Amino acid sequence: MKHLTQKGQALITLLLFVIISVTITSGAIIVILLNSRNVTQISQAGTCKVIAETGAENALLRILRDPSYTGEVMSLDGGSTTVQVASSGGTFTITSSATLDSYHSTIQVVANETNDVMSVSSWKEL
Repeated sequence: MKHLTQKGQALITLLLFVIISVTITSGAIIVILLNSRNVTQISQAGTCKVIAETGAENALLRILRDPSYTGEVMSLDGGSTTVQVASSGGTFTITSSATLDSYHSTIQVVANETNDVMSVSSWKEL
């Protein structure tokens, strides 16, 4: 009788270790999936900011070539940015608002032109 009881204990111990292993593995898989999703979201938010900055940089170049430039809508990297330029006496305020999927980013740049030299006095994310 003692021999049969020991075999049953080994089976119960084995099942317990299998359950613990499956629980730990499932938890690790959940953590990996959540981290992967978060990395994707961070990457898309960063790309959206880069799209907005690209729109602002493009506007600075266009203003140097044509001071009457007022803005445009640009498509970049699967997103888009709307650039608006307001000018007043050699001071240009550029607002570049980007959208990528559900992410939004807005960059505002204030630049001054004096003697055909453009200088940026402010660059901020709104």
